[in-house]
Amino acid sequence: MSRNWKRFIKYVANEEILQNAQDSLVRFFGNDFDFSDKVFLDIGCRSGIFSIGALNLGCKRVASIDVDNNSIEATQMAKDKFKPKNTENWKIFLGSILDFPEYLLSGLLIIYLNKLERLEVEVLV
Repeated sequence: MSRNWKRFIKYVANEEILQNAQDSLVRFFGNDFDFSDKVFLDIGCRSGIFSIGALNLGCKRVASIDVDNNSIEATQMAKDKFKPKNTENWKIFLGSILDFPEYLLSGLLIIYLNKLERLEVEVLV
């Protein structure tokens, strides 16, 4: 299944699909939601489309994390294909979120878990 994400990015994904993903984040969190001071964790990033959407919405940092190498490759392909702005604020990791605890302690978080489960956490350190 995960190889399909690479095919999706190569043959199917386009600006309209990217805009739809971004719009779905806005609908889910609400039009008044301020993404600008948030860290977006895309856990199980698959194609990376929602990571790009979060970056385009102004998240201060985005981390795309997946345990599957094909999904990481698809996310990198999406980064290369769509060339979002502020890629210096975007990191793509192969592994488990447990391998990157610094992201769990980085302030205001939006955690995206494939099925768009909203989890917004404020970490006080």
